[in-house]
Amino acid sequence: MADWLDPYRKDPKAAWAIFEPTAERPFNAAAAAHLHRRAAFGAGPERLAADSELTPAEAVDRLLKGDEKASDGTSAADFAQFFDRTEARLGPDGPLRRIQALWLQRMVNTPHPALEVLTLFWHNHFATSQVKVQNTGMMVDQVATLRKHAFGPFASMLDAVARDPAMLVWLDAAANRRSRPNENFAREVMELFTLGRGNYSEKDIQEAARAYTGWFVVQDRFAFLANQHDTGEKTVLGKTGPFGGEDVHRVLLEQPASGLFLARKLVRHYVSETDTFDDALLAPLAEAFQNAGGKTEALVRAILASRVFHDPAARRRRVKSPVAYVVGTCRMLGMSDPMPSPETLADSTSAMGQGLYAPPSVAGWDGGSAWIDTTRLVARTNLALGICSASGPMSGKLNPEKWAEKAGTKTPVETAEALTDTLLADGADAGLKAQIRAVAESAPKDPKSIVARLLTEPVYQLA
Repeated sequence: MADWLDPYRKDPKAAWAIFEPTAERPFNAAAAAHLHRRAAFGAGPERLAADSELTPAEAVDRLLKGDEKASDGTSAADFAQFFDRTEARLGPDGPLRRIQALWLQRMVNTPHPALEVLTLFWHNHFATSQVKVQNTGMMVDQVATLRKHAFGPFASMLDAVARDPAMLVWLDAAANRRSRPNENFAREVMELFTLGRGNYSEKDIQEAARAYTGWFVVQDRFAFLANQHDTGEKTVLGKTGPFGGEDVHRVLLEQPASGLFLARKLVRHYVSETDTFDDALLAPLAEAFQNAGGKTEALVRAILASRVFHDPAARRRRVKSPVAYVVGTCRMLGMSDPMPSPETLADSTSAMGQGLYAPPSVAGWDGGSAWIDTTRLVARTNLALGICSASGPMSGKLNPEKWAEKAGTKTPVETAEALTDTLLADGADAGLKAQIRAVAESAPKDPKSIVARLLTEPVYQLA
């Protein structure tokens, strides 16, 4: 059986060239929905209709820049400041459930969903858990650091994360002494953050660990204690010098393997978690990343605007994470004002297997099919039914009449069809569409039953 990526492997540069729509492959509402599912959790019918009038490159540019205002009219700057201040007031002993709820609330309402999607990616890449850190203030600060550097130079992010107190506590490097270097952090920097297995030696780890000595956490803040830093020469990946931690980062990011490693992870995140992307196919992306000075935005833009990304075969090759399922549902159904209880949504994502600020290990969440085992699918169904029920903590937040008004639909059948197009796009086959239409005709005053049906469809679990 032919692999849909085979033609692209024959010409990797063409694979990542900017997608130019054709009559056979138009950039329409279904294509815009694909872009928003992958890069912005999802969007309502108004945004999908507007973006489908743009070129793919223009739609990507609009997405990456974000909107100037949130849905309630608050400026993007004021919106961010409100959440930053609210999180900061919780301090080091704030409840985990509360900071989870605040981040979900930010995701549902943000005028820059692409930023939150990428911040969530980095949260999994630099996986750190409150279960061990036991300081919600430090955890919130770490995510704020990831958000600040999300689209910027990866080197700057790596420097910032390496000095992040939560990360240092998480990897047992909070008191890295010259007489006893801790290798945990150096190992994870190479294996999970920059190079991947097979691209370094144990000696490289040992030498790099010496470069991080003197990096402490004092009163919940990073502190460099010069008298505990090993000032001697270290040799890492063939380079020798009196390296400190940032010097090691420069050495690591000069390796060709680093660009390929990051390109592969971002392609898995945005394009497909079920396909194999070999080094030759990823090489143009790694080159573009390097040419842009290691700026993540350039790599993300290249992926989202590419022929590979916009190939219809690339659609629904990822399972929605619990956070993507919950936040996307709220955004696509216009449940932002009022939105379901953020704390209840946090409980739901945890029941589905993804508690924010609490990834299970240094490798993050497994993702993929692990998200949809029997227990976790039940949790998804419970959320869908809760949103559409007449009672309970999430009832009353879904307003089909208000949604239909914004969508511009006039009849129950039109509303049902618009809901199907928004939630499933081209994932709904003719048989399913006929069934939904029949329900709308037989029970025109009960659109919530249609929503519940759509949210529990197997195809809705896929991005």
